[in-house]
Amino acid sequence: MFRFQNHIARTLVVLFTLLFSVTAFSQISAKPSAAQIEMFKKLPKSQQQKIAKEMGVDLHSMLDRNTTEQKNTDGNTKKQPEYHYLDQMPVSELSLKEQDDNEPAKLKPFGLEFFEQNQDAFLPNGSIPIPADYVVGPGDSINISLFGKESSQFTSVVNNEGALLIPGLEPLIVAGLTYSELKDYIEQTVKNKMIGIKSAVSISNLGGIQVYVIGAVKKPGAYHLSSLSTVTNALFISGGPNEVGSFRKIEVKRAGKTVANIDLYDLFIFGDVSNDIRLQQGDVVFIDSIGKQASIDGKVRRPAIYELLGSESVTDLIDMAGGLDIEAYPNHVLLSRFSDSFQRTLKKLNLRDEASLKSKLENGDYITVLPASQVVEDAVYVAGSVARPTTYAWVQGLVLSDLISNKSDLLTNTDLNYALVLTRDTLDQYVVNQFSPKELLSGNSISLNPGDLVLFFNRFDNSIYEFEEIDSIGFEFEEIDSIGSEFAAMSGFDTKYNYLYSLQTGSFTEKQKALLDTKELSRDELLKPINKILAETTRAGKFSPLIQVTGQVKFPGTYPLPQKASLREALAAAGGLTESANLMKGEVSRSYYLEDGSVSTKHMPLDLVQSFTLKKDSSLVLKPRDVVNIFQKPNWNDELTVTLRGEVKYPGAYTVDEGEDLASVISRAGGLTEFASLESAFFTRKALRALEVKQARDMAKALSKELALKSISS
Repeated sequence: MFRFQNHIARTLVVLFTLLFSVTAFSQISAKPSAAQIEMFKKLPKSQQQKIAKEMGVDLHSMLDRNTTEQKNTDGNTKKQPEYHYLDQMPVSELSLKEQDDNEPAKLKPFGLEFFEQNQDAFLPNGSIPIPADYVVGPGDSINISLFGKESSQFTSVVNNEGALLIPGLEPLIVAGLTYSELKDYIEQTVKNKMIGIKSAVSISNLGGIQVYVIGAVKKPGAYHLSSLSTVTNALFISGGPNEVGSFRKIEVKRAGKTVANIDLYDLFIFGDVSNDIRLQQGDVVFIDSIGKQASIDGKVRRPAIYELLGSESVTDLIDMAGGLDIEAYPNHVLLSRFSDSFQRTLKKLNLRDEASLKSKLENGDYITVLPASQVVEDAVYVAGSVARPTTYAWVQGLVLSDLISNKSDLLTNTDLNYALVLTRDTLDQYVVNQFSPKELLSGNSISLNPGDLVLFFNRFDNSIYEFEEIDSIGFEFEEIDSIGSEFAAMSGFDTKYNYLYSLQTGSFTEKQKALLDTKELSRDELLKPINKILAETTRAGKFSPLIQVTGQVKFPGTYPLPQKASLREALAAAGGLTESANLMKGEVSRSYYLEDGSVSTKHMPLDLVQSFTLKKDSSLVLKPRDVVNIFQKPNWNDELTVTLRGEVKYPGAYTVDEGEDLASVISRAGGLTEFASLESAFFTRKALRALEVKQARDMAKALSKELALKSISS
């Protein structure tokens, strides 16, 4: 039932995708409706991208536009500002590479991603404690509490002249004092001039300051900020450096003098805020234009374009990039540099060499850190129908029984008569060895070499777990599959997985995943990659070491040919004979080259009884491209049944002989009841059901075309 629902769901997805892509999005480039967008969001991501690309629209802008319009349902379509903290930014927005589906990733200047969103959230608010070194200025509100022989409490604001007015005292000039100095000054003044009175001082509200952010900045101008604002606050509110702005040469000017030099790399890379000074009224933050740059790509943690101050080395650039990735190959790093003639030259760096690490960088340098080899040395792989498909360490003298020692290492459905070992010989050619897992468990082990792949197979076909048909629907699964087969690629269904390619080229984790996935693969899916590599590595003038086994065997197909393979081994590979196999009659078709280079075929009769009574060494030895055909028994027919339902005395399924007619079957069923209507009888068979399925499929195609034409005409 589960598999039937699976097929129905796949069919609905395929038909929905076809109709949706043709009708709902035929005019999407103009302006899609909200309902269309909602339907679009329910599709898989890959399908969204494909439809958007075909219709010539940008996927992200379309979805963003729909979200904005939904939020502004009152008719006001003005986009509201969005505020994000750094740890709330999507990972994609923090990426240092620009990715295009059709182009390789391009490096971006490091630091720009921190200013991609409006960062008003970085502005300090009133809930922040006032630091002791805060410099008091005009507009600050000071709370003063007097207690002793007389008690009072009041708030005084520092005026534009920097003075603070306290009843009973002359104006106190406090502008320019730090917060701690202010408290000491007021407390001492009150103590000395107001006998018997003590005071407590706090700042209740801060006055604002006006600073100027100019130079290579995205939004230059004058900004009114909190008195606690620092240089980075001013940079974030102004959008940060623009495309030509420097992240490392930022000056703070006060009264015509430079009071601080800011390097944002200290903050972004090392978290150092020691130079992030607090701004004062009238300060100017000046962003210089960018100077030298160097790029680093490949196996580093943060590939990007980095700004240089002039004295950085290769080590410094790698540190800026977060260090080497765990898969980096430090022995051969490429440095591309402009020569005096402005041509690119290549230089090899060895990051284990001190001289290479201390090499000074120049403007325009491009460093590429190559990946390490993914070849796993001294390893063997066990895959397929086993309890633990994985990689094993190879040691001298390793045998297969060291890895598979008892039946618990296999699965209950493991084929105990057929397994393979794929290895490479001294000429780098692939060689296949066939063995019986049953004999392995009995003590006949096999020596293993580094890089060997051991394959175990399922003794059942996948169809053993499937129902042949669903009577209530009248559809067979193969017919349901055929409805959506024409659009399977469009729907993103991919049922094949080449595990052998991952074992040869993937990383260690990819190899492990590929091996684990082989546990669910069928015999055919396990053998196809091996057959392909054997065929592609065969020398010219030779036949591929493959054979075909057809006819009355459990798994007809193409199989790798082991060395000196016999007929017994070929039949074991095909799962053994079926009950309809003719033991007296079979055939082997063999191809061979003629003197003129052409290929001819000869056919040799087979007597399976005679072949199986011979000793193993004397049985037929197969050769590349042989075709073994096992014939069917004479007059063999699969069980033929006819089901009678309705108004017959004994309804049910009846076995029929070849040539028997319907009247004979009804007679065997006791004949018709007294309520039977001969004019209302209904007869159906598989061929008719297949015709009904074809008609339903044709109707679905016609309906989709009609809907598409109506959509275009509207």
